[in-house]
Amino acid sequence: MQVISNNAGFLEFVRSNYYLFLADKLEKIDLTSKINFGADKFKELPIRISSKATLSKDALVYNDSPLSIQIKDKPLIFEANFKPTLIKHVARALLRGTTRRRNDYYEYLIQKMVRYPLFFYWERKGFQLHHSASIEKNGKVFLFLGLDKMGKSTTSLKMSLKGYKIMSDNFTLIKDGKVYPYLRGVRATDFVRKNLPELRFKNLKIDGNKYQIVLDNKNFCFKPTKIKKLFFMRRGTGFKCEKIDSQQAAEQLLSISNASLEYPHHHYTSLIPFVTRDKIAISRYKKYLELAQIPAYNLEYSNFKDVEEIEKELE
Repeated sequence: MQVISNNAGFLEFVRSNYYLFLADKLEKIDLTSKINFGADKFKELPIRISSKATLSKDALVYNDSPLSIQIKDKPLIFEANFKPTLIKHVARALLRGTTRRRNDYYEYLIQKMVRYPLFFYWERKGFQLHHSASIEKNGKVFLFLGLDKMGKSTTSLKMSLKGYKIMSDNFTLIKDGKVYPYLRGVRATDFVRKNLPELRFKNLKIDGNKYQIVLDNKNFCFKPTKIKKLFFMRRGTGFKCEKIDSQQAAEQLLSISNASLEYPHHHYTSLIPFVTRDKIAISRYKKYLELAQIPAYNLEYSNFKDVEEIEKELE
């Protein structure tokens, strides 16, 4: 995969977050993202398929200020024209030069122009993408699913100190019941640093006061591996783990996916936002029923100490 931009700061940010892909350490991806700062929108194409998207025989254009995206196939090229001055807080940030605000729109562009092309690439190859984290041990993968702030990443990092290897942190790539390694730069909050001091950290100057977890072959699994169990995480009044049937599991997978659709700037799990939600729901539910044949559990916990109880369920 290749990312091209006229903004050196953005390229540095991409390298620090998606270094495994850019170095072709996981898979060589025939895909190019070109991102131009301060450019105009692309011209609309002949066929209108939504209020923001137009289509021609060999390209698609999606205009949504301040970002305009054009997608061309064979080879797959994503081109973006981005005007940061159209976002007021970004314009002020550029004037002040503050790192935090600058990273806000770097993250915005990474999600639109690095993550989405990757998702689009994999979806065309038959993979499912889930907002989740996963760990591996002895040839078995355990998947943690749930909404934001449910402890998926923290649980995975905790288990990595107990002999488990991380396979994914924020999004998980699944095909035929197997998890395929997907890893961005795993960043740690102050909470993680305080509660998991055994982890190795490095400073991220480009990302303010946050830190990045140091991962290598010892604590990251690079081999596609079968899923053993699914865990749907939620906050409760104590620790509880209850088995659920496949229909319940499929419905919860769909619920998480639909919740993600409400926040396309954050965890949107498909590239094409102009496909109607009904069509997305129907196609996804069928796929989710296949995945839900794997043993699934509702997992409740109330505090960080309860996370230690999870290890008993990983058998």
